[in-house]
Amino acid sequence: MGAKKKTPWWALILAVAFVVIFLNMCDREQETPSTTTRSPSTTTTTTSRQEPRNIKASVSFTGTQFVITNRESRDWINVRFEVNPGLLSSGYTLKVRKVEAGSAYTVGAMQFANSKGERFNPLLQKPKEFHVLDFGTPWPEQYELEGIAILGWD
Repeated sequence: MGAKKKTPWWALILAVAFVVIFLNMCDREQETPSTTTRSPSTTTTTTSRQEPRNIKASVSFTGTQFVITNRESRDWINVRFEVNPGLLSSGYTLKVRKVEAGSAYTVGAMQFANSKGERFNPLLQKPKEFHVLDFGTPWPEQYELEGIAILGWD
């Protein structure tokens, strides 16, 4: 009979490490309640992360420009627009400081760039999906998403 091959010890350690990392990442995504801890010298407050609200927005594409309309009664502060975001990337993005409530924001398609600095070219690409992400104030170092709208075309 053929001899069984033993699994190398380093492969087992690697598998266990991946499982531990995966479980740790899953645990971080779970919402934690707000707690306050007091000691004689410090006070620590931890707040739970809220789910982003659904933003009321519309977008149209003229062939060269996007017209994004804020259909809410409040301003969007520190907004990121995304054209054709992928599963692991945000596609072509544009950051905007403020879009006033009830107003339309018009921007040229080539103002959007991907992570490599390449511009969205409407002559070569078709917009399929458009995201509006409202991060609130101030501009986030750690993204605390307040609201999101996912829009698209046929």
